[in-house]
Amino acid sequence: MPEGRCRVRLSSPIPGLAQGGVVAEVRSADGSPSEGGSGGVGGGGGGGALALIDLTGDIDAMLSRAGIKPVKVGAVALRNLMNEDEGLVARWSTHAATLMPHGSPIVVQRLLRRLSEVCEAVNQSPSVEAEIDGPPTRACWSERYPAATSLLEARLLYALSKVESPLAIDVLLNQPTIWRRALGRTERPDEEVERSLTLPAEEDRHRRLARLLRAPTIAAAGWANIGKSSLLNALSGREVSLVADVAGTTRDHVGAALVLDGLMVRWLDLPGLVEGSAAEDRLALQAEAMALSAAKHADLVLSCASASSDPHAPSTAPPDPSRLGVDASRVLRVALRCDLGHANFAHDLSVSVRDLTGVRALAHACRAWLVSDDDLHWASTIGPWRFWEVADASGETR
Repeated sequence: MPEGRCRVRLSSPIPGLAQGGVVAEVRSADGSPSEGGSGGVGGGGGGGALALIDLTGDIDAMLSRAGIKPVKVGAVALRNLMNEDEGLVARWSTHAATLMPHGSPIVVQRLLRRLSEVCEAVNQSPSVEAEIDGPPTRACWSERYPAATSLLEARLLYALSKVESPLAIDVLLNQPTIWRRALGRTERPDEEVERSLTLPAEEDRHRRLARLLRAPTIAAAGWANIGKSSLLNALSGREVSLVADVAGTTRDHVGAALVLDGLMVRWLDLPGLVEGSAAEDRLALQAEAMALSAAKHADLVLSCASASSDPHAPSTAPPDPSRLGVDASRVLRVALRCDLGHANFAHDLSVSVRDLTGVRALAHACRAWLVSDDDLHWASTIGPWRFWEVADASGETR
């Protein structure tokens, strides 16, 4: 998919060229800064026979401003390159092309400098990103998405470029077939796809499925020093939160993007809530206010507490939904550190970070709460799902 802004990138390494600025990226084929090394394509040490300069963005505008004659999509043509050289121009798509000048470092350096100025000029237009990277419309989809055979497929390609969850890929790829079957015809459903074939009762399902395209938020709330940060580290497979047996370690909430059972989520590890003598701690109260504010905006809240290592001592129960200021329907009660002993309180899930099977089970439970197996089956086999309505929308998906 095209980038939102016009850019220039040197694909083949040319010795002696320093990295350019924001819009003129001088990089080697593997993405590392080009600082010496072998020459361009077919070359040895002082510059190759051929350099590859990739252009992305509004190619027509870039070529026009550069004084390079236009090249049709899918064509390769010999062109004068800004009077610096003659070389090939390969036009891959509406928003991607490659210039192939001679690999002389001096020629390439001059071209990159002048192309960067072209990029800056083209990017001055405030509408360039919307024109290049916006969702397909009925009036303009075939040129923007030449691989698509219909508006529906163009919308599919656009959604795939925005999707965050691996779980969404197969669901989206099945949608064209499902829509055609639902419409009762094999032709391109450009006109009919605008209509809703689903009953009002499916509106909630559409909102839940939107979480496949825009990552929902999970907030882990609870008392201080009960293992919430350790849980985040176990789920992410790396150290994300500062973990210590000291109350108040997490004064601010820690966020991480996680894939839970195929679903991308934004995980918030909230600071511990205040109880007992900590109510006199001004910083603790400020941290709690921040935690409660974040919990109110989360799709799912995990109200957490720790199991007790003393079988005769009652465990402190997770905070009630009313304490968190959220509706009980969005709360799962989780018992942490269940390897220490029994959780003497009602809970929906129990987990120990020492047991990866249990960690994976919690990940599955969170995913199933946000996007159920029934929803996935429906969108994969029954549908049709109006996925384009949420592919680029903003706001809450609940």
